[in-house]
Amino acid sequence: MSVFAIAIFFFFIYRLITGFIIPLFRSTRVMRQQFHNMTGQPGGTHAEPKGQTNGPSAARPTTASGPDAPAQQKSSSSGIGEYIDFEEVR
Repeated sequence: MSVFAIAIFFFFIYRLITGFIIPLFRSTRVMRQQFHNMTGQPGGTHAEPKGQTNGPSAARPTTASGPDAPAQQKSSSSGIGEYIDFEEVR
């Protein structure tokens, strides 16, 4: 009877180690590696879209100046999108 109990005990220990502890260590190692890769890259993982340049050599549109000039639209250099202000209608 005690041999059977010891076998069951070792079986549960084996299942605990292979089913929980080893995958836990593997996932934490992968997460640490991914975190290290993200923090190690300058500027993060966000790549600048093609065709956009930032700096003094960037082409700027010419606009007319004076009181009759059309209003310039503000452009965002982040490329994420524009903020739209809205009011809640009840």
